Amino acid sequence: IVCNTLIAMVIAITVKSVYGLYVICSDLVYVLLFPHLVLVLYGSKYVNRYSMVTGFSLALLLRVLSGEPVLGFEAILRFPGYVEGDDGSVGFQNFPFRLMIMLLHFAVAIGVTFVTDFLHERGVKVDPLENYKFRSSNNSTSCSSDSGDVSDDDSVHKSKVIANATAVKFEPQLGEITITDNVKHGDRVP
Repeated sequence: IVCNTLIAMVIAITVKSVYGLYVICSDLVYVLLFPHLVLVLYGSKYVNRYSMVTGFSLALLLRVLSGEPVLGFEAILRFPGYVEGDDGSVGFQNFPFRLMIMLLHFAVAIGVTFVTDFLHERGVKVDPLENYKFRSSNNSTSCSSDSGDVSDDDSVHKSKVIANATAVKFEPQLGEITITDNVKHGDRVP
């Protein structure tokens, strides 16, 4: 948070016009956030968290490397049609690189999803937190590490817990206070 705040502060101080800030903001929304919004709303079955992080990171990297004349950043990636600046000024891209980066963001997000799903189906663990599972005993649920051999009973229990994930009930432990302990039907809650 502090790093983002410092970057935003430096950008706000160094940019000479409000229009320049508007251009930068709309550019970042188009390249970085628009693909996320569309994929979450309309393509949520085609993406997962790995693909979203990968697509966002790659799009951000490509956008930063493409340069920004408003901020005075020279382009490291020079697409076809790049125009050099005159008298030491920063050049600009004639190529529709923002559109290309946005479409690449879509393609990478969907592609990484297919790769991670393929690896997951082959038994390759792609999630470092996949070693943890929920176990139920005497109506209480706890999270424990899966570090040994799994017996047939454990695998059947694991599949039941996964299939009935919405039916898992977390009950308060002894000594915990819930609001329903002290409220009877018809009482006013302060």
